Amino acid sequence: MSRAEIVKRSHATVTLQVTISLDSKSMLRSEEAIRDGLNNAGCLAAEQALKQFDTDGSTIILGDVKLTSKGLYHKTYQTQWGEAKVDRHVYQSTQGGRQYCPLEKDARIFLTATPGFVKLLSCQYAELGSSRALFDPHHCHGRNIARSYLKSIGDAVGAVAQAKEQAWTYAPPQ
Repeated sequence: MSRAEIVKRSHATVTLQVTISLDSKSMLRSEEAIRDGLNNAGCLAAEQALKQFDTDGSTIILGDVKLTSKGLYHKTYQTQWGEAKVDRHVYQSTQGGRQYCPLEKDARIFLTATPGFVKLLSCQYAELGSSRALFDPHHCHGRNIARSYLKSIGDAVGAVAQAKEQAWTYAPPQ
């Protein structure tokens, strides 16, 4: 049994306390408990980090469109340490239409993943292929990732790279 809790929170810092139950008969189970405790702490810290990118619910202007908060809505984001659960403001114009979430834009959420998790998955997927890219998060981080989710991340990263490539210029080789 392991757990983490927030001891102190200020504007730019979070202090966590982690409690880990060690197994005196199995080092492997102790190591897994340590990993789980540190993952719990990582999720708590990531939740606090994500909240920094949310608004206070005040009306915002995007271009020439006035958007008002529909209130706080719960969302689960994927991080390197596990799932971070956050209540965040979602905005919409009075005419309806597409919703806008400042937290997701400003934190650079990719599908439902944080930038660090996208970097971890996409680098491994590009280097190793899907089977091997799923192995490391499972065995090293205790994260079980669906192959379809990994593929969605890879496809989205590829689409962004292709869109950016059109704007890139290359120096011709000598």
